[in-house]
Amino acid sequence: MIPLGVGLMTGGVVLFLGVRDIVPLVFFCACGFVTMTVVYEFFKGARARQTIRPSRFVTALADLTLMNKRRYGGFIIHVGAVVVFAGIIGSSFFKSEELFTVAAGEEFTLGDYTLRFLDITSRNDPEKDVVSARLEILDSGVSQGQLTPEKHFHHKSEQPMTEIKIHSTLMEDLYVVLSGWDDQQRATFHVFINPLVMWIWIGIGIMCSGGVFVLFPNKKLGPAAALRRSEEEVRDEAA
Repeated sequence: MIPLGVGLMTGGVVLFLGVRDIVPLVFFCACGFVTMTVVYEFFKGARARQTIRPSRFVTALADLTLMNKRRYGGFIIHVGAVVVFAGIIGSSFFKSEELFTVAAGEEFTLGDYTLRFLDITSRNDPEKDVVSARLEILDSGVSQGQLTPEKHFHHKSEQPMTEIKIHSTLMEDLYVVLSGWDDQQRATFHVFINPLVMWIWIGIGIMCSGGVFVLFPNKKLGPAAALRRSEEEVRDEAA
């Protein structure tokens, strides 16, 4: 028989892990459900139009959206909102971060990224002093570019300013912050990986595109086409 305290503790751990794993899964499932609903609305409308006016599916889909921009532009905006929401979920639940203190020439790894610390330099100009570190991004030993996080010490300000460097891909963003250094070419870096950040901007672009699409007037119809359009709307409502 399991003691009550052990059982409560075990149950709490399982509940914590379950919520941590299930919550993003539920959110992603909701995003998928909304997306599939929108896709089905486009598909159903295009198929209904094909039954009234025989044509290729792509032609029917184009005519459908151009003749009812308010409705289908709204669906496009919904898809953009789903993409934004998915990006927020990914960047919130699956982000990772860690501090690294390394000497020049040493490497460190976070996630799929390996970074090699090359050197740290300083320069002066009339407005500020700048400390800059160079890091090389490696993938299977092959260089994928460099990052140069910096600290700016403005002469008219008591607080230094941090210049964060970002390496962005479609799946995730890598952020590197120069947190500290010493005279022995050792530096401390605060490294973040935020997944799906790019998809937030893609979703915003889709939403803006849908909004612009809605603003344009619908495609004008002739009398015969208008009659067919009325019949199509009746069939859509019946479906």
